[in-house]
Amino acid sequence: MSNSICIYHNGNKNIISYYKNKFSDLKFVGNWAEFPYQDNSLYEISHADATYENLFELKKANIKIIRHISDYDDDQKNIVNECHEQQYEQWLNESVIKFLSFSDEIVCDIGLESDNNGKHAIITTGRAASTHLELYLKKKCIDAFENEKINITDDKNTFNSNSATLLWRENSWECLTSIWIALQTQNFVHAYKNTSFDYEWKQVQEIPIEWLINDWLNICRHTMDLGIAFKFLLKKPINIQTYEEIIKHYKTNSIKIPYNKEKMIKNYYYTNKWYFKNLQPMIDRLYMDTTHLLS
Repeated sequence: MSNSICIYHNGNKNIISYYKNKFSDLKFVGNWAEFPYQDNSLYEISHADATYENLFELKKANIKIIRHISDYDDDQKNIVNECHEQQYEQWLNESVIKFLSFSDEIVCDIGLESDNNGKHAIITTGRAASTHLELYLKKKCIDAFENEKINITDDKNTFNSNSATLLWRENSWECLTSIWIALQTQNFVHAYKNTSFDYEWKQVQEIPIEWLINDWLNICRHTMDLGIAFKFLLKKPINIQTYEEIIKHYKTNSIKIPYNKEKMIKNYYYTNKWYFKNLQPMIDRLYMDTTHLLS
């Protein structure tokens, strides 16, 4: 880790002033989006400049990102020049929850009120054996379900759940290719032991690099952001489990779908090579930081 720090905030000038005083031993440089890296320095960045490019550059430089989540009313009263006033829902989803997974440390001044419906949410990208985990938990009389792929405040089941699991497939290539096949065929199917599986799999289009950079990266980031929000905003218990762990240790009737992806997806090997070189390392880095935050 670098000895430089970046404060990632909601667009509140008082937060900048607070950390300038707190880290007075560091040279305050200013907005990370406007200044190159300097050692022994303090930066700030607001949601207005929080792009993948800027945040990944912070990660590559190993600069510690302290994410400070301040109060809505205080944010609107003390807004910095590059930001604009927001309605509450826009502020919550676009300024607060989005990009939480880039944080090394989170300081949260707020908490969201929610009910307790007695359920257990499985927060996942999909195609990560959530059905397998649901079946296992239901055998233990735990009412589990997979979250909807929308903002957590709109997903009332997840928002009001008593607890949650962030379910992640460590082999992210296997996960994304399963999602791609399901999207192309419009069949999000499941397979079970001792049940015939006679679906006819046809070849699908190759996976565009643009889909990986945009859609898949957003799916991963959104899933991790929701898991972090569940802990820090809803203040409810959440654990992390992986596809690989539950398949190995939990016994249910759910099994891996029997298909040959190499034959089904056009240009499979080229896209696979590009992904492991260019995108997977950063997704793995976000997941590593997310596990640290949720531990």
